Amino acid sequence: MGGVVARKIKGYSSSFWLYLSSFLISSALVPFFLDKLGNISLQTWLLIIFLNLIGPIPVVALYEGIRVGNASLVGTIGSAFAALTVVLSVIFLNDKLSLLQIISIAIILMGLLLSSLKLKSLSIKSIFADKGVPYGLVSMIVWGIYFTFIRIPVREVGWFWPSYLALLGIPVIFVYMRLKKIKLEKPQNSKMTLFCFLNGFFSIGATFAYNFAIMTGQTSVVAPIVGSYPVLYVILSRFVFKDRLTKQQFLGILITLLGIIALSFSSA
Repeated sequence: MGGVVARKIKGYSSSFWLYLSSFLISSALVPFFLDKLGNISLQTWLLIIFLNLIGPIPVVALYEGIRVGNASLVGTIGSAFAALTVVLSVIFLNDKLSLLQIISIAIILMGLLLSSLKLKSLSIKSIFADKGVPYGLVSMIVWGIYFTFIRIPVREVGWFWPSYLALLGIPVIFVYMRLKKIKLEKPQNSKMTLFCFLNGFFSIGATFAYNFAIMTGQTSVVAPIVGSYPVLYVILSRFVFKDRLTKQQFLGILITLLGIIALSFSSA
């Protein structure tokens, strides 16, 4: 849904409507979490503000990369944030991984590459020539930082407020667009409006689910499972867009699922 909207109204505008719809949808939950606000320390407030100020960067970058480059390549590079998150979590959050967990994470990443990319048509030259690659790298790095350190406020005040306060991203996107003189485009019809709404609904739902998972689990275990989302896109495309699965993609999906199962059992 995000890709369809981005190609119609461009990455900056689609990111703005994504954040706005996510904020409006999640606002219905505010009354149930007001008591948690008093538990947020000054240091945690500063971390939440920092993370949510950089939060729009990978979203805008991913949508812009999909718009101007190879969508599967950009999406795969962006989803590699999981590998960076694992490394940062081990270094800064003292996560400890067993040998089986490390092997499982490597299997997931291998399956992700096989299911998302047409390796036969890619070369070093074509990868570096693709205009979307720099955007994908920005998404990977900033998401890696965000998804690593969001665990600190989540474990202090719960899964809701750290992501609900992502509303800070709305003025960030708007100010940036004004500075670059980029026009805010509106959804062109009821279908695009619905897609914007559903995009926000699923996005905030996914963020809350991630936060809930890292409240008690290790970020280095949760992130690789989250980062394998392009595999689901490949499967959905088979039924929604009638895209045919290649043998490579089928093998990649199977390897990814096996890696996720192995990681789940090794973390139990």
